[in-house]
Amino acid sequence: MKIIDDFLTESEFAFFRTIFEDHRLKWEYSPTKSQGDKSEEEAMEELHNQQYVYTLYNMYNGMPSVISDKIEALNPILDKIQPQVILRIKLNSTYPTPEIYEYNFHKDQHIDVPFSTAVYYLNTNNGYTVFKDGTKVESVANRLIVFNGNTLHAGSSCTDVRRRLVLNLNYIGGVINGI
Repeated sequence: MKIIDDFLTESEFAFFRTIFEDHRLKWEYSPTKSQGDKSEEEAMEELHNQQYVYTLYNMYNGMPSVISDKIEALNPILDKIQPQVILRIKLNSTYPTPEIYEYNFHKDQHIDVPFSTAVYYLNTNNGYTVFKDGTKVESVANRLIVFNGNTLHAGSSCTDVRRRLVLNLNYIGGVINGI
C-alpha cells in the first residue's frame, strides 16, 4: 500500500474540487455501498449501506465507456498514475451517520488479472478506509492511497461533515502501482 499526501498541487486540487463538488452533478443513487459476501437482499437491508455515485468511466465487457464529460478534470491524477488500462473511475458520496458505520469488506473488481485500486479523498472528515488486516487510512483531503485491487477493504461513513467524498479508480499497470 502507498499513501501519498498532497497528491495534487494546491491549484490542481482547488480546480478538481470545484468540478466535483458542484451541486449540479447528476449523482445516481446506489441502494448498496458494498455487498461484500452478503446477498444483495441482506446488503440492501442495512440501513446505512447506501450512497450516491457519479461514474466517469467504466469498462464494460472489454469495451471502454466514457460516461461523463468531466473526465478531462482527472488529467492531473491520471498523468501522475499513468494507468495502462482504466477499468473504472467513480466518485462516491456517503452521507453522515450518527455513529461511524463501516461498510462491508469487498474488492472493487472481480477479474483474473492483477489490478490496482486508488482512493483519492476530496475532503477531510472522520471517515476512513479500513483493510481486512485492521489497517485504517484516514480521510484527508488531497490524499491518495493505492493498493493491490484484490485486497479486501471497506469504507466508512463519517459524523462530522455533510458528506464524505472519495474518488475511486481501478486500473491496470501505471507508475503508481499498488501491487
